[in-house]
Amino acid sequence: MGLDWFRPKADPYVIGRENSQLVEPGKGIGKFIDDYVPVRLSLTVPAVIMFGSYRSSLIFLARGRMMIKENYTKNRHISQFICLIWLTVFTGCTKPTLVELPLSSQYGQIVGSEYRIIAAVDAYGIYENLDKKVISYITLIPGVGISGPEVAFKKRIAKGQKILVLSAWQECKLLHSNVYYVIALQDTDLPRDIQVRIDLSRGNEGVGAELNQRVYEKIKGKQISQFAN
Repeated sequence: MGLDWFRPKADPYVIGRENSQLVEPGKGIGKFIDDYVPVRLSLTVPAVIMFGSYRSSLIFLARGRMMIKENYTKNRHISQFICLIWLTVFTGCTKPTLVELPLSSQYGQIVGSEYRIIAAVDAYGIYENLDKKVISYITLIPGVGISGPEVAFKKRIAKGQKILVLSAWQECKLLHSNVYYVIALQDTDLPRDIQVRIDLSRGNEGVGAELNQRVYEKIKGKQISQFAN
């Protein structure tokens, strides 16, 4: 019977496309399909080839979606970071929350303690509002200290000066908190209507809730009556 059962010799080759690099009529794969594959089955071959093209397109689209998703995730993280910076700046411009620590806390147990200054310590008047230029508080800092537009004045505290811890406070902000003691000085010419404090930072901090023993020598006993508030 030969190949006439599949394709009469007079029939033209039809499988494929002219000048196609994959399947051309009467050549290579196209000729083989026309010669040896039944007509019904041969009709499915272009569909298979078409499915391959669709599959490539689907893969391209899937990769595109993955890239879009990756870019979205990256941009979302950038947006979150920008929002965090904005919140930090905004919170830094608002008044922090102040909490007086109870006497039962480790910092509260320092209240009533008396210390003697034994190293170089300076008192700094601080502006919290640079526009109003009103001194908000005075803070004691040993060593090099600080500088900047927020500093209203700087004054050296004499060695041997005694201080008394009156209360313990925690200053709370978004990303950090600070503990400080409100104090009284026994003999001083600092303004008496402005709060004086020692922040547990910049060299003031000691072990646990204590002040730095290399700067402030702790005196045994509590002699509150010697201090003027």
